[in-house]
Amino acid sequence: MKHNPLFIALILILAAGLGIFTRQIIGQKSISVKESSIREEAVPETETAQWEQRVNNEGNVEVAVTPKDLSPGAASWDFEISLNTHSVELDYVMEEIAVLTDETGKEYRSVMWEGAESGGHHRSGVLKFNPISPRPKSVTLILRGIGGIAERRFTWMPEKTPQEMMMVSGFFNNDKMDPEFSCNKVFAVERIIPKTQAMARAALEELFKGPTEEEKAQGFLTSMPPGVQIQRLSIENGTAKADFNDALEYQVGGSCRVSAIRAQITETLKQFPTVQQVVISIDGRTEDILQP
Repeated sequence: MKHNPLFIALILILAAGLGIFTRQIIGQKSISVKESSIREEAVPETETAQWEQRVNNEGNVEVAVTPKDLSPGAASWDFEISLNTHSVELDYVMEEIAVLTDETGKEYRSVMWEGAESGGHHRSGVLKFNPISPRPKSVTLILRGIGGIAERRFTWMPEKTPQEMMMVSGFFNNDKMDPEFSCNKVFAVERIIPKTQAMARAALEELFKGPTEEEKAQGFLTSMPPGVQIQRLSIENGTAKADFNDALEYQVGGSCRVSAIRAQITETLKQFPTVQQVVISIDGRTEDILQP
């Protein structure tokens, strides 16, 4: 069968046009995929999101600290600090009362304070340090003497993300912060531990470990007897009920030590917003325990 030359030419033109159109569509898809990949790579998760604010409310001054950038390539390691009070003059030279330490206890001095001058009841600014190299496992910012508190400690872990680690506090007596030893006056010691849903239990377990050698050198001490174990722990309607084994009262005597034990457990649990009061028991007993 003979084909009309005009018909054949028309078929060829249509085929050529279809080929060009297909190449354009494929090319546009390829460009779109590449652009999408570039956009995804251009917005990485920043390290800055890791650095959570820490707040210390001891004494008459509230101190809030937020690291701005502790990455290895930062020009300086910056900590945004805010001080608020209604009764104390904030006349501190911030770069002189601040020190940064690593996990070994080595100290690094601040190089600059950028912010409000001394005085008044509200101050804010940025405390700057030279970056620490090699990068430490943890850093602790220590502020000394604010509002009569010997030390306020704020700790972060540059090598870990908040999703992997968390911070809890154990409460201990301190014969340097409280030279007269008020028995029931206890102070927070921050501990960094693997993240867990059982935060209250984890905090008590850190308390039972007692102060580290470094913490002992800073005056921290414990009245907790050895071998204490948590048998049951529940938090309901603002009340934490903590039941322990009989090691909690073994050879424990004296009203001061009993008050200190109760204060350590109670304040360790009350650091959590869901706890307003604490009920302590030993083997289920609440009435005749921890007697002077």
